[in-house]
Amino acid sequence: MVKNPQSGNWFVEVRGVRGLAAAPNFSLPTSGAAAAGPVDLTITQQQFNLAPITDIQGHAAQAEIESVLKNRMMDILADGGFHPDSKVTRADLADLLYLNTPLRQSLGSTPRFTDVTGNAAAIAEAVTAKGSTSRDWYTAENPLAPEGLMSAGATTFNPSATTTRMELAIALVRALGNDAEAKAKAGTNVTVSYNGQTIVVDDNGSIPSALRGYVQLALDKGILQPSFSLSQGPFDPAPVIHVTVGPDKENTRAAMAFALDHYRQHFVAGN
Repeated sequence: MVKNPQSGNWFVEVRGVRGLAAAPNFSLPTSGAAAAGPVDLTITQQQFNLAPITDIQGHAAQAEIESVLKNRMMDILADGGFHPDSKVTRADLADLLYLNTPLRQSLGSTPRFTDVTGNAAAIAEAVTAKGSTSRDWYTAENPLAPEGLMSAGATTFNPSATTTRMELAIALVRALGNDAEAKAKAGTNVTVSYNGQTIVVDDNGSIPSALRGYVQLALDKGILQPSFSLSQGPFDPAPVIHVTVGPDKENTRAAMAFALDHYRQHFVAGN
């Protein structure tokens, strides 16, 4: 199966089964190469055509938004629009993590949060529990288990608060099972590669030292997209490249679609 194949010429190659022909002192009459011959193939193509969604036409993240819609990772809202620039609340992020990540159910004997009920309470407990992703070997009982995909207060989840790009990076990097790798990069500078250069992001200092590995991995995996700009003083011989990641910038539905689309690619490929 090839999902979202690129346009162009595709070739199918058929090989005979070698069996144990490569094993020492072993052979079968059918082992080895066979004579070339015609092969009949049936190719089935299935197309998903989205109905036009007016508020994403021409948007910078239109391709990623259409991808997550086709893959049922996100949906349009009740009025038929996607609302790409709307902010993602903590309740929204929890729901999307529940829908798109390998999330362990985690329910205590009594409800943990006082500001969410029903399904929302169960999802909130699952995304905040230690060892919340099955991509990590450690469950909540193990002292080595990572923190939850999302953080929360002792008794409040604060579902209506907006989320940040850093919170998105932490959640999806942990959902991929890369918590240990992210922690190993604590205290390092967050960088991006551009035109053969390694550039430290301008807002590196605004990223808590312990969390820089999550932002770095999110950048490396395309979950977060950096912003580039140029500056040049009146006597500078050449412009200077500036890069920011905006860790405290509010998360939007378009940014969520972009992040989930890249997360899916890494998850399917086993990171």
